[in-house]
Amino acid sequence: MNKKQFLSLFATCVVTSALVSGGTVAGAMWYLNSPSTLSDGQFSFLESEPKPSAGPKFHALDNVIVSVRGKKQTHFVMLELALETRHIERLEFANDYMPKVRHAMLNLFSQKRYEDLHGADALDQLQREVKASVMTAYADTQLNRDIDDVLLTKFVIQ
Repeated sequence: MNKKQFLSLFATCVVTSALVSGGTVAGAMWYLNSPSTLSDGQFSFLESEPKPSAGPKFHALDNVIVSVRGKKQTHFVMLELALETRHIERLEFANDYMPKVRHAMLNLFSQKRYEDLHGADALDQLQREVKASVMTAYADTQLNRDIDDVLLTKFVIQ
């Protein structure tokens, strides 16, 4: 084999190697970018941040029952709360923090009287206070940044 044949063989090997490498990279990129591949969780580690859903989703929390003082007797208040989010999959462990939420509600309602819970603006004010208390309960968790709003879905005083 002379020098000319050797250079020709070497150039053919380099071109073939470049074509095979380019085809492998292009095929891998196509495969990884196809929607069915990423949605089945096989390569979910490649997604940096889950995309928020189009509309809000709601995660109901356990009921909270607290007592408030009245003029003549103690009254019971039942609350149903829901968390509004665009990342519902991240809130699957939200109920694990219910002891902290209950504690926050006890702290909030220990300062309330039965008369404070009636009136035109009482429910709006209570909604803001409940939201602040629940957000405080989740403050030291990663769930805090995924909660868009805290809704008071049921409010019963007995």
